[in-house]
Amino acid sequence: MPPAVNELSYRILVFGAAISGGALLAIVVQIVLAQLGLDITAIWHAGKVPRAAQLRAATAWWLIAGFTFIAGFAIAVLVRYLIANPLHLSDRVSWAGGLVALAGLTTVGSKATGSHELGAAAGVITGVAVLVAGGALSLLGAFFAMRR
Repeated sequence: MPPAVNELSYRILVFGAAISGGALLAIVVQIVLAQLGLDITAIWHAGKVPRAAQLRAATAWWLIAGFTFIAGFAIAVLVRYLIANPLHLSDRVSWAGGLVALAGLTTVGSKATGSHELGAAAGVITGVAVLVAGGALSLLGAFFAMRR
């Protein structure tokens, strides 16, 4: 850690970046898995869907959890490295990186259908659950990265 950075603000920056990135990745993984046919709302269809659909939904939840945990760890390591070794990029490179990120998010966002068999409220509850789970697990991954 550089001497100019306060310990508390350093940890807040690392954990905040990990939570934000993990929550964003959780939404992206949810959208991609829905496109692949792994609908996470099938768990709530207790008697209406076969067990195979519930197993696929549980697999989707585990994939979201795994990806966000690993992302939180990786983001924390990356932010720690960038704080210790700052990059001096030109404004054009920064804007190009931002545009690439925006194009990627737009592509993923256009794939989201938003159709849920349980209704719009279930979609909102599922989205919030994915955000909370993604943020919490990425925070856990960042915690393990900060302990090293």
